[in-house]
Amino acid sequence: PILTCALRSRSNDFTARIWSLGSDPHQLEGTPILLNHASTSEQDLHYVTTLDWDPSGNYLATGSFDGHCRIWTLQGDLRYTLQAGKGPVLALKWGPRGKSLVGTSADAGVKLWDSLTGELRAEYLDHQGAVLDVHWITAGMFATCSNDTKILIYSSDQSAPLHSLVGHTGGVHAVRSDPTGRYLASASEDHTARIWSLADGQTQAILTGHSQDVYALEWCPVAKLSDSVPSLLATCSSDHTVRVWDATAAACLFVLDRCAEPVLGLSFSPNGQYLATGSLDHSVHVWSTTSGQLVKQYDYPSSVLGLQWSPTGDYIACCLVDTTTSILDGHMKPVGT
Repeated sequence: PILTCALRSRSNDFTARIWSLGSDPHQLEGTPILLNHASTSEQDLHYVTTLDWDPSGNYLATGSFDGHCRIWTLQGDLRYTLQAGKGPVLALKWGPRGKSLVGTSADAGVKLWDSLTGELRAEYLDHQGAVLDVHWITAGMFATCSNDTKILIYSSDQSAPLHSLVGHTGGVHAVRSDPTGRYLASASEDHTARIWSLADGQTQAILTGHSQDVYALEWCPVAKLSDSVPSLLATCSSDHTVRVWDATAAACLFVLDRCAEPVLGLSFSPNGQYLATGSLDHSVHVWSTTSGQLVKQYDYPSSVLGLQWSPTGDYIACCLVDTTTSILDGHMKPVGT
């Protein structure tokens, strides 16, 4: 329950903050817990770059520009400081069971820790460029992607990659596995997204249509909404559009083009009926995934860098470039009412 009501705010003031949400989605309760990453020297290296909650909601992992990962308790106490690399930490993800933590850095390194003890379990040096994202597929398998154009699939108990997914001609920004665990989707600066088979590492589909870098992607959390609505994948791009795909047929269902600037954030509602998008043009849009119609629009005084629907569907948390965080009511009226 704490994970569902705790909001993570990420900023460039060397801190992360944990906020508590009350019953009113427009009110934050009490004083936030401050996680201070700054030291008396070299403060410019302590910007917080990424963060992730463990599955229990009791620990928060943060990565910073100084190359370190830090594990904090819910009360704000620092539990471990882990050296991820010599460059900034770019991605940080807990394993599904909360016993492992993977961090990636700009110096091409990937490290796996035992999150219970802080012990380094493995270091992987198979990429030749900054490792931009990491994603757990199962409790024992994860994927990494890099600006070296490669995607690597690892087993947490083996030192060599299980698969090397090669095909993109530009850096790969993000990777996500589908709800069934059979497929992996990737977003690239080569203007495409790809769907890969995790069984053999082969390309299943190349999704074309974006005219610039594809920054991010997300699978609909519901594997199949209905007989008429297939498995959905959403991609967003610096071409100012979001595309929603029938992942099975590799066909574009909707082009969502209300934004005047690049779209950086995507999040499906837990029931899969809605998709929220955030853009540098200061807007958040909520769309119906069955019709592609706009359900709600929110406008802000500054750019939206990211957003996330809460696991219960009650809230949408939005991170803005002016260092503020906005909480939106996640309950949407059905389209047409």
